[in-house]
Amino acid sequence: MTDTTIAPLELSHAKALAQRFGLAVMPLHRQVAPGVCSCRHGAGCGTPGKHPRILWADRPADPPTTEELERWWRSWPDSRVGILLGDRLCALDVDEHGETHGLDTLADLEATFGALPDTWRALSPSGGLHVYFALDGEVTSTTHEIRKDSGVQLRAGRHIMAAPPSDGREWEISPNEAALARLPAWIPQMIRETDPAGRRWLPLPDRLTASKRHYSYTAAARSMARNHLPYEAILAALTITDRIIGDPPKNDPEEFERIAKWAIATQAQADAK
Repeated sequence: MTDTTIAPLELSHAKALAQRFGLAVMPLHRQVAPGVCSCRHGAGCGTPGKHPRILWADRPADPPTTEELERWWRSWPDSRVGILLGDRLCALDVDEHGETHGLDTLADLEATFGALPDTWRALSPSGGLHVYFALDGEVTSTTHEIRKDSGVQLRAGRHIMAAPPSDGREWEISPNEAALARLPAWIPQMIRETDPAGRRWLPLPDRLTASKRHYSYTAAARSMARNHLPYEAILAALTITDRIIGDPPKNDPEEFERIAKWAIATQAQADAK
């Protein structure tokens, strides 16, 4: 049987992701009706259309062979394309549905920490976004909230993302158009800060260079505000920290004031909810 008779669009995309980009691609079930999965559980499935058709629990996050891909799509030609992230790949999952407006949260984060680098970006059917990054093991578990109930989560580890062209998904920036960017350092910093078991000062390096200073001071100020330190204490901490580990020191009182005020205002909004 040739590729043209085995769901050619999905299969060709799956092959490209596996062979050209080394991704752990696998076939996913799909919803045959709202809330009804194509698996044997049907309407009783807890994750309709979001789980693989193959046994994958012990499968490494390595690309499948061409023979495996052709066999899978020959058996299940209507399969969606899924990517097992593993420990080398992660994705920001930006939800946009109902009262959840992850795109607004992402815009706020980029205004604070700087625009995300060009990397693979896929549009979801609900109007959300998946932004992929290369990972060096900073984040190991499956799901991390960037900001509580914000609609923005970081997926990594044994998590599977549905990829274009499944369900009308499409690339905003495809793997053919941009290299996979490294995960910006402020994201794992925010994850450590929002960890409910570790609401404490973020560990800062011995020396803080200009390229990392702003997001480090912003994340540290946010962490202090979460612990309800007053504005004056946050401002003093930023000023003294800059003198000690800034390389070179920023020595900009107005910037430290803006960061401290932003952290206090953001926490006040969170407390009011």
